[in-house]
Amino acid sequence: MVMEKLEKLEKGGHKPDRPEPEPEPEPEPGPEPEDEWWPSMGPEEPEPRPPPRIFRDVDEPWCPELVEIPPGSFFMGSSDDDDLAYEIEHPRHKVTISRPFALGVYPVTFDEFDVFCEAADHDKPEDGGWGRVRNPVINVSWNDAVAYCQWLSTETGADYRLPSEAEWEYACRAGTETAYWWGEQWDPQMANADRSVEKTTKVGAYPANPWGLHDTHGNVWEWVEDVWHDNYEGAPDDGTAWTEGGDATDRVLRGSSWSGDPGSTRSAVRNGYSSTFRISILGFRVSKTL
Repeated sequence: MVMEKLEKLEKGGHKPDRPEPEPEPEPEPGPEPEDEWWPSMGPEEPEPRPPPRIFRDVDEPWCPELVEIPPGSFFMGSSDDDDLAYEIEHPRHKVTISRPFALGVYPVTFDEFDVFCEAADHDKPEDGGWGRVRNPVINVSWNDAVAYCQWLSTETGADYRLPSEAEWEYACRAGTETAYWWGEQWDPQMANADRSVEKTTKVGAYPANPWGLHDTHGNVWEWVEDVWHDNYEGAPDDGTAWTEGGDATDRVLRGSSWSGDPGSTRSAVRNGYSSTFRISILGFRVSKTL
């Protein structure tokens, strides 16, 4: 059952840590960097790239900040020899995203979501006593997240949506193939997880990945567009959301939360839950096609 998978991931303690990898050799000098910002297919780049473009469609605090994600290819999921992987992360497969898209720099916050609730007469979710404002919104269902995207589209004139599962993992990895975007080993200074503070933290409290995204590991599980499937057999290879087949009552979650153990907070980890379910570990971030 999906609920059992989520509980197992949140409890943790099921697999050992990975060994520290051997140091990699110094790369050969590469060509001069181009003006355009393209992702690499590996964990290292020969030359530094320009910083990502961060913007808002409407210059108001209620409008989420977005970062432009470039087109490119990556390997989604986990390899067969990954001793931390779950079966639901297989088979590892190549995905090519042919056009840029934008993704929220942070998960949607309470101050952003509360504006929607007041304008659309939508019930405000509880914050658990952890604070609102710049904390990620919690206790939101997939349906709530979709309703927010629809409202935001109307207010801004842009076409907001939830990211596809492939877009989410591509942006989380940011050109890396390691367990986490910063490397193979868990680092509690890089993300809010493993019950280190026993609650959510303000968005942006931990470092951004190389493409400018915060909180892709931990803090809150993030709803994406896709219907739940038990593995990647037959998954799209173009980055689009997988909405055919599977369990139409459940939607995919990515990123883990403040309570997830390190092994369950890797870039490849995936889960799912009923589209109507609300709990203190569930949030989301917005996306749009450029």
